[in-house]
Amino acid sequence: AIRDVVQPETAVNFEGGVRLRGDTYEAVMTAYHVDFRNRLLGITQGPGIVGNPAVLANVGSVSTKGIEAALNWRPFSRFSWFTSLAYNDSKYDDDYFTTNSSGVSTRVAVSGKQVTDTPKVILKSELTYEMEGFFAHADVNHTGKRYYTYLNDGGVGAYTLLNAGVGYNFSNITSLKKLTLQADVTNLTDKVFYSTIDSNGFTASDTAGSTQTLLLGAPRQFFVSLKARF
Repeated sequence: AIRDVVQPETAVNFEGGVRLRGDTYEAVMTAYHVDFRNRLLGITQGPGIVGNPAVLANVGSVSTKGIEAALNWRPFSRFSWFTSLAYNDSKYDDDYFTTNSSGVSTRVAVSGKQVTDTPKVILKSELTYEMEGFFAHADVNHTGKRYYTYLNDGGVGAYTLLNAGVGYNFSNITSLKKLTLQADVTNLTDKVFYSTIDSNGFTASDTAGSTQTLLLGAPRQFFVSLKARF
């Protein structure tokens, strides 16, 4: 039914940036623009629990522009600080149409809406420290708001997670080359957040009752690990 009407996806990419390196740092910044054409969308047929296969259709183009930057700073040999930031503005360029079982077509006005499950801002920052056999790290990860409907009337808020860990590398222990004991904690503040928002696909509007596709992220967790190298 679709083999004679579906067109292949294509993209035109423009990208430029700069890299810097010094005695104590490395840095990079990149800007990009992407024209994504003949976007293919898997349109769900009926409730997801039924298991009907999705039907592929071309639903227009997407324009994406953004900036990515990263810095790795080592003020002294035992300490480092890595930070990366990404800003991404992805929007649908065209509306698309759906047809019900009676053959009636309906326009879905997604032109100018943000692409689903695409946060505008993603930030990661990590501190690490090493001294002889001891090591420690702490990191923060931020994910911006994401939408799970094409009309952007349903979405989940931004969230920030903190993680940390410490450990020690033992050496010259009998026949072992190295023995590492490490303790970690993830989601240190026990943040309640949504991780997966597309387990049942996306819908045009929140009125379709799509909130059942949202899955909570893991709560605070503690790990202790022991690793040996022979």
